[in-house]
Amino acid sequence: MNFKKPFLLLLVICASFFGNAAYANLIINGDFESNSFGATSFNLNNAAFTAGMNNATAFGGAQEIDVVTGTSLGIAPQSGSWKVGVHDQTGTLPFDSFSLDLSSSTIVGTVYTLSFWLAGQGGSALGPLEIGLSSSASSFGSLITSASAASASDWTMLSTTFTASSAASFLTFAPTADSYVFIDNISLTGEPGTVPTPATLALFGLGLAGLGWSRRKKA
Repeated sequence: MNFKKPFLLLLVICASFFGNAAYANLIINGDFESNSFGATSFNLNNAAFTAGMNNATAFGGAQEIDVVTGTSLGIAPQSGSWKVGVHDQTGTLPFDSFSLDLSSSTIVGTVYTLSFWLAGQGGSALGPLEIGLSSSASSFGSLITSASAASASDWTMLSTTFTASSAASFLTFAPTADSYVFIDNISLTGEPGTVPTPATLALFGLGLAGLGWSRRKKA
């Protein structure tokens, strides 16, 4: 019996599985649409932001994060109906900080692409905003990138690629200058051709084992 076709089919299925898993966005609520606020809410303390924004944790010392819908402050959200505004009014501590949950931890050695949109608020500095990876929801962790908005009248799309050096479960955000910046539509995806997840490897191994068993049975 010719086993080339089943084997090739298995490879195609596994390759498709790898690709889909690699490109999945790990940020669970990266456009802030999943929340219970109902209306724009200004100067939220950490407990209020964490309670109202799903899959997010506020931990900055300023405790004045804004959750904005529509055009009640600045331009309309880049994606959907909501955006988040963070402050650093003094250029030093305290400042707003928060984290977003990842659907699965980053894998050491895997290449990831982080993309996000920034906009300023009229009359305020436009950043920079630091973004990091952390194993704790309430700690900034290690820096990935630092970026500033280009304008208060339009959104700036920013993107960076990095190799994960640790297993982290949270993406973190903190401004680092006397500034006010909106963020929206955040995405974190793994690059194909780098390290697959252990679950994916296990499925691939089971498929090959099953094919081998089938060959022995029919020999």
